[in-house]
Amino acid sequence: MNINISKNNLILFFLLLVLSMPIFNAVNSIGFFFSIFLLIFQYKNLNIKVIPQTIFVVIAIFEISLLLSSFSINDAGSINYAFKFLYWMVPFFLVFYSMQLCNSDKLILYSFIIALSVSIFAVIYQYIFLEKLRPGGLYFQPNQFASMMDVLFPFATMFVLKNLYECKNKVIGVILFLPIVIGIYALVLSGSRGGLIGIFIGFLLCLMCFFLKKLKLTSFLLGLSTIIVLFTGNMIVAYNYLPDLFQRSYDNERLLLIESSYNMWNDHKLFGIGLDNWEEEYNDKYKLPQAKEKLDMPHNILAFFFSTTGLIGGVGYIIFVCGIFAFLINSLRKCRKQQTIFVVLAMLWALFAINIHGMVDVGLNNKFVMRLFSGTLGLTAAYLYLKEQKGDYKNDRSGC
Repeated sequence: MNINISKNNLILFFLLLVLSMPIFNAVNSIGFFFSIFLLIFQYKNLNIKVIPQTIFVVIAIFEISLLLSSFSINDAGSINYAFKFLYWMVPFFLVFYSMQLCNSDKLILYSFIIALSVSIFAVIYQYIFLEKLRPGGLYFQPNQFASMMDVLFPFATMFVLKNLYECKNKVIGVILFLPIVIGIYALVLSGSRGGLIGIFIGFLLCLMCFFLKKLKLTSFLLGLSTIIVLFTGNMIVAYNYLPDLFQRSYDNERLLLIESSYNMWNDHKLFGIGLDNWEEEYNDKYKLPQAKEKLDMPHNILAFFFSTTGLIGGVGYIIFVCGIFAFLINSLRKCRKQQTIFVVLAMLWALFAINIHGMVDVGLNNKFVMRLFSGTLGLTAAYLYLKEQKGDYKNDRSGC
């Protein structure tokens, strides 16, 4: 298995590794620094204007919506929070442009496999030797581990399948698949229902998109909508009839959080209460009498954005997610080579998984998850651009 190793490839490898496994802030900063230094040093070799228009526009709309809602209520903490989202999306640009200087799919594969292996080893170690009932691995919090897996697991899986498809030595391909199998076991150990459901249903929806991609757009959307409705109905039935498997004692508390968040939005429809103010507003004013827990988030990503940033930010987030989805579906329909399809499916799977999980958790409001999601989105967009240059992918228009 030949690997093209150069300083450019190693920097991209290190960047993807720290995004996928953000253990130490100092190490993360070093990864960012080396990537920025590489791009500055070799800027003449970059094509700056080839970021896909759809991605550039939806990122801009999302960030502007957060800043607009925060400036409108003149809240310094919320303005700072909005700029944090911009910082968390920097990996998109770092990975996108770094990919133009690097050409090793194998190192990309190994970055994801190493990160996945270390993450699941930490979970299994805590479960066996520290006897933690719900281990969180590197993050010491099971739901955060599952949220990272929402993005890392699809990319590790699809790049392993891509390698297995391309590689003549199938034994190595099968060996690389072992962390994927063990990763499922680690997810089960974490006990994160949202993570398991997000990854499982996300994978099924991803497959449906692949099988429906040749249909006309209207037929595709109708078919996908039907599948989503059926999945949702089955999950509701399973939740009601298999309480020991799906239900937990604090589920009613989560419903109360959504109700409280709705009340916040109802009182501040246009601009919300502020990105930085949910915890204070909830505990001081909007906590319902029957609610018992003192929490700092609504455990629902849509409830969070609509309550904190109103219609402006809530709609901005929906445009962000739907725009990425439209870009990926459009790209999937244009892919000419199976190798390119694997990468698009990985991003599509991650998009489904993190947003399904986000209906009961923090979702992309977590800085580590948002950085990894942004980085993998940059990797996908760059991969499509590079394949377009080789004629493996047809893109009607590009540029920002």
